[in-house]
Amino acid sequence: MPENRIPLLTLQTFTTSTLNLPQATLTRHAQIEGDDHMIFTIEESPGYLLRVTKPRRDRPLTGTEMHGFDIAVRGLMVCEYEGRGLSGDIIPRSVGREVLSTDGVHAVSMETRLEGIGLHRGGLRSERTVTGLVELMRVLKGIDIGALEERLGLGFEVPVIRVPGLRGMRERAIVAWRRLVGRGQIDAGDYPVREGGDFEGLAERKMAFIDRVRDFDEGDSVRVLIHNDIKGEHILVDSDGRITGILDWADAGIGYAATDIAGLALTVGTQLAVRIAREVGYEDPEILQGLMQARSECVLRLDDRLNGDDEMTPVDLLKGQLVLAMEDCDLVDGL
Repeated sequence: MPENRIPLLTLQTFTTSTLNLPQATLTRHAQIEGDDHMIFTIEESPGYLLRVTKPRRDRPLTGTEMHGFDIAVRGLMVCEYEGRGLSGDIIPRSVGREVLSTDGVHAVSMETRLEGIGLHRGGLRSERTVTGLVELMRVLKGIDIGALEERLGLGFEVPVIRVPGLRGMRERAIVAWRRLVGRGQIDAGDYPVREGGDFEGLAERKMAFIDRVRDFDEGDSVRVLIHNDIKGEHILVDSDGRITGILDWADAGIGYAATDIAGLALTVGTQLAVRIAREVGYEDPEILQGLMQARSECVLRLDDRLNGDDEMTPVDLLKGQLVLAMEDCDLVDGL
């Protein structure tokens, strides 16, 4: 959990001046934070959240640059949604921002607080959910990345998302899966193992379609603006499954659609991820890349949490994502 090195009085002063409040009672919510930001609710104004960003070593931007980029991308997405006749209210808006350090470390902003339940908490998935995810992917695909830096107006380059080596990732994931099975850290009952099937070899079978997967520099994959962190906790829905919020744009950048297709797989399962990607207009080569990335990364993340260096990510969350990524899919599992 990120440490809060900013005096509470500083945050309260920012809050009262931004929202024109006589006082501000702030409560930190570590359970919904990422490793690059802190979240506070405001008792006197429950329709807003206070967000404090700090840098991460694996990011090309400083903390304040990342914060400004996040806000600018969200503003762009609101414009793009509204330009297509869609509601931009599902994108959190910033109503005030302040840099709190001179060394490019911390920044704070006031954000609109969106209602809904995350898909990772059992939020209802319906045709309305599918429609909302199709709209998200279409909006991202339709943005001209050649004009992106000028539109954002930030004075620095938009991050380019590193491309994973899918074949090497797959091999590491197969080894990690066997380790997880051997140590009794995953349960065969959660996965589509047919009676008498070899559970230890499931990952290898689930990733046997590697021969159909092109490396990113082999095919016709086109770079687009990607969210780069699509997962259940970042998608809010109402009681009818309608998307009410798409959160956390700090990881966005220029990359391949496969990364967001992978995110869809661990959010709504592989079958729906394939359907959504096809409705957006992506072809099988990009979809196959996304499914391979999803299955490999989910195994590696769970292994890192249980047998590696990750001490923070909830185990149940990672296990749930892995189950969704390993869901049977007629495109790759021979159904």
